[in-house]
Amino acid sequence: MRTKLTLVFLLTIWATGWLQAQKPQKGDSVVVESESVAIKIPRKKIPEIKVQTPPDEVFKVETAIQKELKEYVAEMQNLKFISGNVVTEVNVEKENDDLKVVYSYYLINDTLKFQTDDFGLGKYRVDESNALQVTLGIMKKTMEGQLAMFVTPQVRISLTINGSADATPVKGTIEYKGEYGNPITEICTTEKVPTQMDISTKKGIADNPSLAFIRSYAVKNYIEKNIIPLEATNNKWQYSAFVSGEKGGKFCRVSIEMIVFDALKSK
Repeated sequence: MRTKLTLVFLLTIWATGWLQAQKPQKGDSVVVESESVAIKIPRKKIPEIKVQTPPDEVFKVETAIQKELKEYVAEMQNLKFISGNVVTEVNVEKENDDLKVVYSYYLINDTLKFQTDDFGLGKYRVDESNALQVTLGIMKKTMEGQLAMFVTPQVRISLTINGSADATPVKGTIEYKGEYGNPITEICTTEKVPTQMDISTKKGIADNPSLAFIRSYAVKNYIEKNIIPLEATNNKWQYSAFVSGEKGGKFCRVSIEMIVFDALKSK
């Protein structure tokens, strides 16, 4: 009896070993003399190769413009033409084959006691806002410099000028002296609604939306007379007027959004 148990025990051990030998092992299969043998092959980690993409033309142009902007603003501040209260910005980006450039500024605080950086109450001419003049100055520099390769004759350009006014109501009417033509009749977007603006020396400027609009129209007049590359381009002008719910000079300003269509198609 003991001999039979010993034999059964040995047969069980042999069967278990045989079954474990038949169990496939993890790893890669290598054929040796027509038999499939499982061999564990250590896998080496492939090192990641980092490819540095060279900066595109738009990035290089924006970098150059930011440098020029910083130097120009510092110069104007040193000349006391504007204070450190003014922040001027130029944003350049590409939208498919189009080039979008936005010129804007804002005041950190309201107008300073001894210097008015932006429009005073009821003012609308470009020369009545030092902050706006600096912004238009950098626009002129970039259009005749870094952006000249994109602003070529007959290229289609959209220029949207955004004028704003604060919440201080217009008392009576503000005199319009006819500096930009008489009368002025244009479509202007106010609160996302196209509105016809009618300003003349007879009617004057009767409300804040009209004041915000005439500020943007004054900028259009400046651009047409002072930024030479735009004389040969195919321009579409658009205006928007925004009236802030707050009072103060820092809510009276203008920004310019320019889109140069197909500017990057051949770049």
